[in-house]
Amino acid sequence: MFAPEVIENLTDVIAEQLEDKLTKKYHPTVSREEAMDLIGCSAAVFNEIRKRDDFQFVHIEGISSRYSTANLIEWINGRRK
Repeated sequence: MFAPEVIENLTDVIAEQLEDKLTKKYHPTVSREEAMDLIGCSAAVFNEIRKRDDFQFVHIEGISSRYSTANLIEWINGRRK
């Protein structure tokens, strides 16, 4: 078995690598459909997630809502406060 510190360090390294890969795949802001793809949820579930206090999105005048890729990844990883 691995020591808890080793597991935690490995988890952090894997999360960082995944974040890097996802931020390179997606633009800094993503559409609703891309956000649902990142989270891996349906439209109905996404509507519920959007209502959460810890979930943020960017509204650009004249354009539909966009979602920050970095904030989404942090939220998925449970690091958003």
